[in-house]
Amino acid sequence: METPSTTPSSVGDRLKSWRRSRHETQDSLAKVLGVDVGVLRKYENGVNAPGSQFLGRACAQGLNINWLLSGYGPMQKPDVLNSMAPEVGAKILALGEVLANLERIDSEKFDILLRGFTLRTVEAHRTAELEQESKGKEGEASARLAKQASGQIDISAGPSAGPKTQPGESSPLTESELSDIIVPGSLGQLDKK
Repeated sequence: METPSTTPSSVGDRLKSWRRSRHETQDSLAKVLGVDVGVLRKYENGVNAPGSQFLGRACAQGLNINWLLSGYGPMQKPDVLNSMAPEVGAKILALGEVLANLERIDSEKFDILLRGFTLRTVEAHRTAELEQESKGKEGEASARLAKQASGQIDISAGPSAGPKTQPGESSPLTESELSDIIVPGSLGQLDKK
C-alpha cells in the first residue's frame, strides 16, 4: 500500500500526478471529465477542492478517490472493482477503507476480524452453492413428478444410491477443514476474544 510519504502531499498534486500518468493535458482531461479547464487548474493548484460530481467522474475514469483525497492506496482503482456494479464496488471500497484504518489503529483486532471475515465469506459462498444445487434438484424432482403424472414414467429417474456429490465436485468441507485451509487456528482465536 502506498503511504502519503511516497505520494504527492496535496489533493491538487495527486490530481496532477494522476493526469500526467494518463498522459493528458489539462485541456484534454477537463473535456473527459466534463469540466472547464479553469476549474481543473484550480483543483490542481489547490485553490478549490474537487466536489462530489467531479470526484464521481474521476472515479468512473479509474481514479481511486481514497488515494486522491488521502494519499493511501493505489492511484488507480483495482480492476475487480471496475467490473462490479457501482454500488457494490462502492461498498467494497468503503469496507477496505475501514479495514485499512483498523489495521493502522489495532493490527491484532484487524487480523482477527479479517480471519473471521474470510472464514464466514467461504461459508456463505458454500451455502449459496448448496442452495443453488438444492434448487436444481428440486426442479429435477418436479419434472420427474410431472412426467409421472402425465404417464411418461422414467424408470431410471429413481433415487440414486450413488455419492451425494456430482462427478468432479468435491464434498463439503467441515469447519475444521476450512479453518486448517484458510486460517489455521482462527476459530480458536475468535472464540477466545
